Amino acid sequence: MRQIFSLLFLASNFLLFSQNERDSIIHLLENTKDDSTYIFKGLEIANAIFYEDLDLATDISKHVEIRAIQSKKQKWIAEAKIMLGGAYGQQAKYDLSAKCLLEGKEIAIQINNPRLISQSLSYLIVMHGIRNELEKSMQYLKEKIELDSLYNRQKLLAKDYEQLGILYFLTNQYELSKKYYRLSIDLAKEHNPIILVHVYNNFSELFSKTNDLDSAEYFINKSLSEALAVANNQSISHSYLNLADVAFKKEEYNKALIWLKKAEETEFHKNDKTFELSIYELYSKIYEKLNRTVLAFDYYKSYAALKYSLEKGETSREIAELEKKYEISKKDKEIANQKIELERNQEAAKRKNIILWFGCALLIVAAVFSVVLFNRMKLISNQRDTIQNQKLAVDEKNKEIVDSINYAKRIQDAILKEQEQSIEYLPKHFVFFKPKDIVSGDFYWSSFKNNYWYFAVMDCTGHGVPGALMSMLGMSLLNDIMSLNDTLTPAEILDELRKRVMRELGLKGKKSEPRDGMDGSICRYNVNTKELMWAGANNPIYIIQEKELTEIKPDKEFIGYSSTLTPFTNHIINVNEDTSIYLFSDGFADQFGGQKGKKFKYSQFKELLLNNHHLELSKQKEIIEKNFVDWKGNLDQLDDICIIGTKLS
Repeated sequence: MRQIFSLLFLASNFLLFSQNERDSIIHLLENTKDDSTYIFKGLEIANAIFYEDLDLATDISKHVEIRAIQSKKQKWIAEAKIMLGGAYGQQAKYDLSAKCLLEGKEIAIQINNPRLISQSLSYLIVMHGIRNELEKSMQYLKEKIELDSLYNRQKLLAKDYEQLGILYFLTNQYELSKKYYRLSIDLAKEHNPIILVHVYNNFSELFSKTNDLDSAEYFINKSLSEALAVANNQSISHSYLNLADVAFKKEEYNKALIWLKKAEETEFHKNDKTFELSIYELYSKIYEKLNRTVLAFDYYKSYAALKYSLEKGETSREIAELEKKYEISKKDKEIANQKIELERNQEAAKRKNIILWFGCALLIVAAVFSVVLFNRMKLISNQRDTIQNQKLAVDEKNKEIVDSINYAKRIQDAILKEQEQSIEYLPKHFVFFKPKDIVSGDFYWSSFKNNYWYFAVMDCTGHGVPGALMSMLGMSLLNDIMSLNDTLTPAEILDELRKRVMRELGLKGKKSEPRDGMDGSICRYNVNTKELMWAGANNPIYIIQEKELTEIKPDKEFIGYSSTLTPFTNHIINVNEDTSIYLFSDGFADQFGGQKGKKFKYSQFKELLLNNHHLELSKQKEIIEKNFVDWKGNLDQLDDICIIGTKLS
């Protein structure tokens, strides 16, 4: 996890220079006598070569600090100390790093330079985070957020929220971590795109921690794509390492070795000891799983030596002495054990004859008893074998069923992830999706076509595997409908969806037919004209404007066979002012719970939304989920739940 923080050291200052440009700048530095030029160019060089030649960058920073102190210019001294503190931090020399950063921060406060105060705080946050001093890291981060907010530095706040997400992640507060990662992404897209690389990477760490490996891999690839686009070798290296880690957790060991080899081939790892530590550790784990024990042990020794060196400052000579002492101690212990064993053998010889006679007597008694016991044990053994075989057959059948359902979940999750990519077109939104069983009969759907953003919540008949099969059919049909005509109104989509559901399921209206199909609610939002159009099949829509909640009733029509087959109706919703929109299935309102074990009901659901609609959407989702868990208590979840909330203006 130290990788997350090390990614942030000087990332915002990373510059790219060609070799000729570096040689030119270094030559200029060596021959300049003007203090301001020397210091400015020195800091620029140190930044430029930071990850390619960290030792040289550190030496240049030391010379710049000396020149800055000689000049007696407080601003230059502060900048030089903060730069040197960052370099020491990357070398894991944390005491030296803290000293330089705190001295630089104090000078920056004295001269009232908010930029340098913020920069020193950034490095202090990371350094204490790497050392697992999370309370200290959080203290500095709150100070930095307050400072950056005061001066409205949106670019820096994007990074602040990312670091806040990291700290919540490290303290296992995953929902808060997701919240601040998303805030960071929103700001970064507009003000600081370079840190998207890191935020996506940190999102992947979160999903990996919660064992959602497919989501983790998705965000690592997003991070890698961003890193490759800006040629950020540091982040490219970490993306390769994280892809290797995910492959390892998926038990795809050969694939993990390929990614790890790519990470090892980058130049970056040679200058980052924590990164090198992670490579050794993962190599050891992979080779252990592949039963290549020699390689596994070799990499573990490299890992242990480097880890000990970083944490305790031991040299390789001291480690060798410890190993020598261990070998001597092991030999002494072997001699002592041999002596004890000899004494035991002598004592055993004295008791041998007594035990021999006593044993013969026991054998005679045991032989008589065994004849009686044998027939009884044979009967019990046969009965036990029969029961065990029956149990194994039942367990195997249950495993096959559960494996099939889990595979269906992977398919459903993969389809829903495609919807998540489309739903990102809406700037502010949340999706609360909670299946009753492993797979869900509820689903959400989204599509962006010709400046129209479509989004929907659908509730299929049944839940579990039958409901999931119906939901995948529904998503497939909706995508097919949109591929043929991308300007349909919501009512036209529902009409066409009903026709296709009836056709695919062969529904003719016979009494013997099951009532298969779905209810649903779908919106179309024109991002240019701001017109919102909605249609519903048995599911309403809630709209909140000026602290008032309005419910638009749906058509009492089923997406499946019905006797009327009346066309669905479009409704136009005015969004000239701030408008909160909520689409939902009936699972939340129908849930039994509370002190009396009654339904939650729509009236209480409306009150919950109205009381919290003014909050950030991520906070709304958090409150909705908490209310559901508290209301349900120890009772079983009754039905699948899906809610989409969004704010339009």
